[in-house]
Amino acid sequence: MELAAAVDSAVSAVHQFESAGVSDASLQVLGHNGLAFEQLAGQPKALQAIAGHWQAFAGLAGHPAAFAAILSEGHAFGKYANDARSFQLDAAKGAAGSPMANNAKAFQELANDHAAMSALQADSQVFEAIGRNASAFGGLAGNAKQFSAELMQAIGRDSSAFSKLANDAAKLSLAGHSLQSLDAHSLVASAGSAGILNAGTYKAALGNPQAFAAMSANPSAFAGISGNAAALATLAANQKAFAALAAEPNLAALLANPSFSAALNQAGVSQSHSE
Repeated sequence: MELAAAVDSAVSAVHQFESAGVSDASLQVLGHNGLAFEQLAGQPKALQAIAGHWQAFAGLAGHPAAFAAILSEGHAFGKYANDARSFQLDAAKGAAGSPMANNAKAFQELANDHAAMSALQADSQVFEAIGRNASAFGGLAGNAKQFSAELMQAIGRDSSAFSKLANDAAKLSLAGHSLQSLDAHSLVASAGSAGILNAGTYKAALGNPQAFAAMSANPSAFAGISGNAAALATLAANQKAFAALAAEPNLAALLANPSFSAALNQAGVSQSHSE
């Protein structure tokens, strides 16, 4: 997908999330976990379950191998719905004949994680939710390692909003795909990994999709003024005038003329007076 189209689709998705009540903080997490959220958006029942039991899911997410085994065999873990203590004991010994036996080390590590076990003991009904939606979670098991605790917490932070979104599976799936497409775009991904695209700039980009797409498509053209706040402010305040000037074929030669630059400075159109 071209960047401009990806940004436009992501803007629509963000508006959809915001209207449902998803916070800026959660939107930022979704933007950086696009592929994982796209998978969840395709399984709205699983998303609703996570929204209702997010702390327990966050604990499980810290142990992806065990998490994957639980998701893939949801029905087998339903028996722990009212007995998290038994789950911990079985996990600690990798109960023979159960799905834990094939991932004994992973379950032992989970059993020894005090924070994760405390979350499960506080909400053992998470096992009932997984078992009741075994088909939905089974389809996500192969991607369990992508479901970070941070993503679980973001969903839990705005649980009512995500539960509401899950009621319209088609729109939710499309919105999840739109965020993933933007997150996967090489320019956005490289900016994020370099620390350039932080929470503030990500939101600003989505709020100004045409400008963001134009700059990302031709970054070298904007490199010269990217660190000059006064120049950027002048451009923003005089968009039509600068667009008209840019259409003139002799503009480049004019700007390259030191006499023209000196004349502008003499007239007071300098960096310090351009606002």
